[in-house]
Amino acid sequence: MSVFLNWCNIRCVRCQCSAMKGQSLCRMCYDALPFNRHACSQCALPLSELGTEYCGQCLVKAVTPFCVTAPFEYGGDLAWLITRFKYHHDFRAGRILLQLLLEHASFHSLGVKNRLLPVPSHPTRQRARGFDPVAWLANKLSRKMGWPLLRAIKSHSAPAQRTLTRHQRLQLSSRVFTLDEPAVGQNIVIFDDVMTTGATLTALSTPCFQETATSVKALVIARTPKGGEFDNMQANPGSPHDTSF
Repeated sequence: MSVFLNWCNIRCVRCQCSAMKGQSLCRMCYDALPFNRHACSQCALPLSELGTEYCGQCLVKAVTPFCVTAPFEYGGDLAWLITRFKYHHDFRAGRILLQLLLEHASFHSLGVKNRLLPVPSHPTRQRARGFDPVAWLANKLSRKMGWPLLRAIKSHSAPAQRTLTRHQRLQLSSRVFTLDEPAVGQNIVIFDDVMTTGATLTALSTPCFQETATSVKALVIARTPKGGEFDNMQANPGSPHDTSF
């Protein structure tokens, strides 16, 4: 009886209404999530025109030298969950993000026998934040998928991505990262929470290609839509419906 009552009392983390069974969101908040249903086949940029396979930039020159899988757009309550997890140490939000990723990412396009390579945080930033959110998610994702982890080391600290313009992000050095073990002949899936310009993912792919990996792909939770919403959400995350857990 107590288990049934506890289930009945589960509340949506966003609006405090009754959550769906097996979920931490109510039906209304779940349906309002910004699913990336029609995206560029190369860089996963959300596209507005149905029947279009690639974004305009990828038709000229690929944004990334690999295909990106991103089940969500960065915005709305999905951005709120990421902000809660990364900047407020809200691990319930982290578990929800992992669940959403597992439910909605197109894992069949990534293959089976992969090594998971999370984008590392610089030790200075990790100490300031208290933990590495991408590594936290990657550890759990690695166990769920059976993909062994591959580690990279960030050789120097760069400004936080949310503080940089598009041009500055694209100027990131290709020598920012080094791998802690060879990637020869392996299928690498680079993992991050959000892709904005693709500069960080591309920088991390460089040592993978140099190590002659068999394939390199990328998996992110969310892709920033065209128009700079990433910066707007970072400046005012979760508004106008922000609540505390």
